[in-house]
Amino acid sequence: MEGNYESYLAAIAVMEAVRAHPGPYDAVIQAGYGEHGREGLQELLDVPVVDITEAAASTAQFLGRRYSVVTTLDRTVPLIEERLHVAGLSARCASVRASGLGVLDLEQDEKAAVDAIAEEAELAVREDRAEVICLGCGAWRASPTPSSNAPGCRSSTGSPPP
Repeated sequence: MEGNYESYLAAIAVMEAVRAHPGPYDAVIQAGYGEHGREGLQELLDVPVVDITEAAASTAQFLGRRYSVVTTLDRTVPLIEERLHVAGLSARCASVRASGLGVLDLEQDEKAAVDAIAEEAELAVREDRAEVICLGCGAWRASPTPSSNAPGCRSSTGSPPP
């Protein structure tokens, strides 16, 4: 998802798909970074609903004092900032930075995509004093994790490996 419009459309589709699923299940993991719909899923279900934005930020706070999120396009930054604020996770967020990449750009030129993500991660460490980098796109979990040359930098996606 790359903005509010797609996020709201996806939220409705996800809620309907989860509601129609016969279960049983122990929890629901919402794998869109900064996506809408978690609150609606919580109203529909009696199991925990975990958003990867919140999972990554929570994990980041165990790994370091300040964290930054590197995400896709500029228009996704406010969605992520709002999700962190609503969840009470924004106080230790150093920044939310956009790589300028669309979700599908990784498939087109993986090396350029990883380089762009790593560049923003390094800027977050150097300029924003982040100690942990959250990769702010659920699709990035299946790709090689960009590594930062900054000492003491760690990353968290908030989602399990594929």
